[in-house]
Amino acid sequence: MLFKNHDELVLNGGTPLLRQKRKDILEMLTAAVNAVHPYRVVHEVFDGPQLVFPSETIDLSSFDQVYLVGFGKASTGMAQAVCDAVPVGKGVIITNDSSATISSDSIEVVVGGHPLPNEESLNGAEKILRLVSQCSRNDCVVVVISGGGSSLFCKPRIPLSDFQTTIDLLLRSGATIDEINTIRKHLSMVKGGQLVQQTNAVVLSLI
Repeated sequence: MLFKNHDELVLNGGTPLLRQKRKDILEMLTAAVNAVHPYRVVHEVFDGPQLVFPSETIDLSSFDQVYLVGFGKASTGMAQAVCDAVPVGKGVIITNDSSATISSDSIEVVVGGHPLPNEESLNGAEKILRLVSQCSRNDCVVVVISGGGSSLFCKPRIPLSDFQTTIDLLLRSGATIDEINTIRKHLSMVKGGQLVQQTNAVVLSLI
């Protein structure tokens, strides 16, 4: 059950009609959240080992190896869906959830910092770079990206402490997320398409 106090919320309605309306609203909210659950959204684009997009279908079993990397607050759920659909040779996922796990011995989960990156964010980024740099042109790298990824996947061109200070000042100043991400990109060694440049493999991103 999504709402731990579901029954209490329903019973707080003063009349039978209000209680029914509260129950209906909670059911609609639960259905809405379940519809966009990270695992479900990614799972639905797979048909066995095939990734099915509106314009094309890609058979992941045609590659020598499939590798998986990802970053973001929902990345572990997304990664689990990939692992359940296709054998993954190796992978690295960066999340901010210290309790997150993936049911696959081949996937390493790194817990980074959010909204400010930390040493583990940098460590996770370096592990991802090492992994993708070893892939061949007959391999495929699936990248799962969700909100928070800009902080969690971090390898700045300046010292990490200076980068942290810069982002903290931007957050405190009221800068928009687009403005902050633009600065993150220009101070980064991995953002703005730079990750793809580090590998010979075919790269497929699920965002």
